[in-house]
Amino acid sequence: MLTYSCSTDNILSETTSNSILNETTVLKRSSNFTFSQKNIDYIGVMHNKHLEDAYENFDYNSTTPIADLKSNLMAIDIPELTIEEKEDIINFVFENQIEGGENSLTDLDYLKQNLETQTAKDIVDSAYSSLNNLQYQSDFSNALIALKINASNSLTKSDLNSVLAYLEVLEQSSYFWKSTEFGGSGIGNATILNMQVYINGVTPCTKAIIGADGTGAATAVLSAGIGGWIAGTLNPGAMAAAVAIAAAAASVTASQTHYACQD
Repeated sequence: MLTYSCSTDNILSETTSNSILNETTVLKRSSNFTFSQKNIDYIGVMHNKHLEDAYENFDYNSTTPIADLKSNLMAIDIPELTIEEKEDIINFVFENQIEGGENSLTDLDYLKQNLETQTAKDIVDSAYSSLNNLQYQSDFSNALIALKINASNSLTKSDLNSVLAYLEVLEQSSYFWKSTEFGGSGIGNATILNMQVYINGVTPCTKAIIGADGTGAATAVLSAGIGGWIAGTLNPGAMAAAVAIAAAAASVTASQTHYACQD
């Protein structure tokens, strides 16, 4: 999904950056920065806050739910980004996830093909397996602790940034979307239940939405330079802000399209 500097080492070709990504797109990566723990924590926390803001006062009887949610995201103030950068990121996510018809930005295989090391791919696979096999938030969080340690000890540069963002957003997204019965906040679960009003009683797949959130964040980290977002000097703080809103936008689109769980 999406973001960052205009450095010649970090941008995609003009033909790629100005069009919808496809399955053959290979993402350029930025190795010129490393997220601090503060950056990673920010991504997870703000991802959830942006989601909550997007659904605040949302009309579940709306005939244009996707447009309404996009408008709500656009209204969010993000001090680390210019208005143009924020809008470019959100537009790009919605274009790829809704208008493009292909959800490559939140596809796990697409992410893994763009990670450099097998270790990074294995960690992502393990986290995704835990998401699907562990219902309770406490169990899921505990499973991610070991994976975060493994990532910090064995990965570097873009793989490290991407995998840590993936793990953090998975954990925070799981807390947001799960019911209080399973240790979640209950906020996202209430949203999912309300959604049934306008999707004929079909329940969106919580684990699919959570998975899309994490993958969207990780792909955002790897997508340095797409569309020229965050022009100028590479700034980890601004990048963290971009990843957070990108992942939230991916989550919003996933919540509107992921209606059935698949094995």
